[in-house]
Amino acid sequence: MNVLKKCILSSFILVFFFTIIPAVHAAEGQMYLVNVDTIELKDAPKSNANVIGNLIEGDKLTTFEEHNGWVKTFFRGEAAWVLENNLQAIYLNDEGELASEKSSQSYKAITAEGGLINLPSETAKLDSPNLKSASMEITRNQKNNLSGYHFIVDAGHGGKDGGAMAKKMKEKDLTLSTAKLLAEELKEEGAAVTLSRKDDTYISLDNRTIISNSSDADAFISVHYNANKNPKAAGISTFYHSSKHSKLANKIQNALVIATSMNDRGTKQANYKVLRSNRKPAVLLELGFITNPDELDKIKSITYQKNAAESIVEGIKKYFLENY
Repeated sequence: MNVLKKCILSSFILVFFFTIIPAVHAAEGQMYLVNVDTIELKDAPKSNANVIGNLIEGDKLTTFEEHNGWVKTFFRGEAAWVLENNLQAIYLNDEGELASEKSSQSYKAITAEGGLINLPSETAKLDSPNLKSASMEITRNQKNNLSGYHFIVDAGHGGKDGGAMAKKMKEKDLTLSTAKLLAEELKEEGAAVTLSRKDDTYISLDNRTIISNSSDADAFISVHYNANKNPKAAGISTFYHSSKHSKLANKIQNALVIATSMNDRGTKQANYKVLRSNRKPAVLLELGFITNPDELDKIKSITYQKNAAESIVEGIKKYFLENY
């Protein structure tokens, strides 16, 4: 009987240890630097998983788990996976500065649950106050931000002008939600932003250009979603009027296609009122077809719209910032 009791007790202790004590993975708490132009954040550790965001060269992230060559971090409060071979391990010295070698000091690793655990010094883990909330484990080099720039973000249609419509989804609602996300992303980069509309209000095309021309804005970005009688029509396109604005259009279009994996319909010169009457660098974006059932399911999601907004900002930065 005593032997039986000891076996039961031992089993209980083992179960408690492996279920309650957090596991420490080989890459957990390690800080990395992105050393390629751009990499995708996936919602699972596999190549065909959904893309939930993108990182660019110079971004830093801290990982919490490793699985078959993928490392786990957190992006906007969501678990995200990145291929480890696109990353370079970095370390902090005793003064908290970036160092090329591991420090001899001890570190604490932050678990995926938000707790801290002691680790031996040779694992060279990072304890950063920016990571304890597990809401944003990715940091971006601030020297490449848009501080000092001003952008007009124009949500297409609005009010009595609903724009395209399919399956009770109105273009004016998609453009407004996307424009607000774009404004947030630009502000995070230090830019000043003016929205042509902040709610379901009708703004004439003349007034949209007046808002732009009477401002000190550096560029005008008009957000739209496309429509076509052919339900198979698909993809993203970017329009400009003046040929001197084609470079801005190309930068944004390229960033969008890379980030969203949508069909590339290219950049095109167009005679739209908000472009031809605009004295600022101006582009009009068509971010997918509301009349394509497959694309509609994708573009109406906040995940897609955030991804699109982030990539638009990347294109803007590549146009305006030197050596970006």
